[in-house]
Amino acid sequence: MNQTQCIAAEALVLDTKFNILRILLIILSMIIIVLLSRVIWSYKTKSKKLHTNLLILMSNVLLLYAIYVLANMLEYFMNFIVLFTYTNPCDCLTQVWLVYLIRMPFIIYVNGSPLFHFAIMIERVLATVYVKIYENQGKLFGIISSIIAWTLVFTHCLYSYITTQMDTDTFGHPMVYLTLTTKYNSQTLIFANFFYLFLVICVAIADYYLIVRNQKIKSNL
Repeated sequence: MNQTQCIAAEALVLDTKFNILRILLIILSMIIIVLLSRVIWSYKTKSKKLHTNLLILMSNVLLLYAIYVLANMLEYFMNFIVLFTYTNPCDCLTQVWLVYLIRMPFIIYVNGSPLFHFAIMIERVLATVYVKIYENQGKLFGIISSIIAWTLVFTHCLYSYITTQMDTDTFGHPMVYLTLTTKYNSQTLIFANFFYLFLVICVAIADYYLIVRNQKIKSNL
């Protein structure tokens, strides 16, 4: 840590354009939390119920959204707390443990979202194409899919923690920028993004297939 880093951190805290954007993002984050709460309330008050497997998977997706949004709100609020309380530029640096607290939810969301959407896609295909087999399985698919997805998510989190701890030059002192990307994990993160892109493409193709198939089923009724 040196004075240059302190000055850079102070500049980020004082940046007027960023602070206006942070205010807007706080407002949007609050709106998202309200909408997520409304989705849950609407489901509980409506008579139409989802299949247990789909309900389990959708609940995980909503949880991911909530974790991500709350972490972002924490980051924005912390910036304003520092803005109104700091006494010297080095106070604007972020403690390493706080960087993990704020950025790990981003890793959880980025990894969990495509995994759970892929699981929902498989669930919908099974429910549409293999109805009898699917119905006999109960909520087993939702539980197993959730265990697999969360295991992969937390494995990635552990990997990120280990590789960032290896980078003592960046994570050995309070930080300017909130990031968990280092020279030790950047290449793996690129490969992971391509993998998730593949999952998203599969989901898009399967969704189109299900739309067409369901339209044919309705037309034959």
